[in-house]
Amino acid sequence: MALAWVNAATGKLSLHGSALNSGAVNPSALSLRGDGGLSFTLSGDSVVSGTASAGRVSIQLSAADQLAIDGLLNKNGGLAQDKTAYSLSAIAGWESGATAIAERAVSVNHVHAPKIGHIDYNAASGVFSVSGSYLTEHGLGNGIDLSHFKLTGPNGGSYSFNPTADSVSNFSAGGFSITLSSADQVAVNSIVTGNGAAYRLSATAHWDSDGGAKISALPVNANAYPPVLSSVNFNAAKAELTLSGNINSDYATANRLSANSTLRNPFFTQMWNNLGEGIGLNLAIPIFTNRQIKSNIEKAKVNALNTQLSEQNTKNVLRKSIEQAYTDLRTAINKYAATKEQLSSAELSYKNTEKKYNVGLSTAIDYLIEQNNFFQAKSNMIQSKYDYLFKSKILDFYQGKPINF
Repeated sequence: MALAWVNAATGKLSLHGSALNSGAVNPSALSLRGDGGLSFTLSGDSVVSGTASAGRVSIQLSAADQLAIDGLLNKNGGLAQDKTAYSLSAIAGWESGATAIAERAVSVNHVHAPKIGHIDYNAASGVFSVSGSYLTEHGLGNGIDLSHFKLTGPNGGSYSFNPTADSVSNFSAGGFSITLSSADQVAVNSIVTGNGAAYRLSATAHWDSDGGAKISALPVNANAYPPVLSSVNFNAAKAELTLSGNINSDYATANRLSANSTLRNPFFTQMWNNLGEGIGLNLAIPIFTNRQIKSNIEKAKVNALNTQLSEQNTKNVLRKSIEQAYTDLRTAINKYAATKEQLSSAELSYKNTEKKYNVGLSTAIDYLIEQNNFFQAKSNMIQSKYDYLFKSKILDFYQGKPINF
């Protein structure tokens, strides 16, 4: 092995060298080194893929391996964000009979910078739900450094996240969650006083422990503040209960922002983000409905049972289809193997007859019969081959694999 390339967009690791044997390469014997001098060893879920040659072998990284490696190989080229040179090492036996590799240069392309796009805050649970793109684990842990984050309210109050008490979970390339401690939830809720998007999140550079750029003021959408019940009325003649109330609004607070505030919005944008909302609920309490409610409940139970039975039947049909596809594939494999043997025998018989015919020891009829048998065996082998390929793609479809020919 001479060097390696990593395509961060496709998760492909390409090994370049000489006398390579794709069938003998063991991905779990390979380790990549990057940002922070950290190394990551590939798992057995990463596999050799594509068309290999003696000079190049491609390995498709598993989703978990790619997520970890994205944090180490965080910049295009041969150097990480902290100037660590990328390298690949391997233990002895990474390919059949191959000795250990101490270090080989690695070049990376198609690296994308991490971004945060949308933030929701649930005031009841104290959880921030953050969505974004190209987020990475930075090689270990979840990579998110909460000490870089700060929340600001419309009245100027602010909260700096506590990396010791607050925690990050549900991490993926597309987002993560921040769960506040009980004490920090109280502190944040003193700033986030109502539903709406009047709140802003900022972060200093390297908030992802990597190449995350500075965030100036991302809107935070707060929710889960309960509606306020203002009145209750009961009409005995109509047996009707009426509840009236409103949902918390932060417009008044936002409207008091000073003219030089960086959080001040244009009037109509501010109206939209902090619009006061009201809610009404009418509840009719029936006295006598001629057993209609009980009848409707029984019907709903029957419909629910029918839905469950329909779901189970669909699962059974799908299972049967998958089992049939597997059986068809096994049959196609055996048929393909048999036709290859028939073709080999027919070809040998045809060549022997051809030699006899050329020296006058066989008739033209015998020669034509053997030739026809050879062509028929070849046709049968081709048909069984493509039947095998077709059956294998059907099983791939059921497994959720991409259909490639």
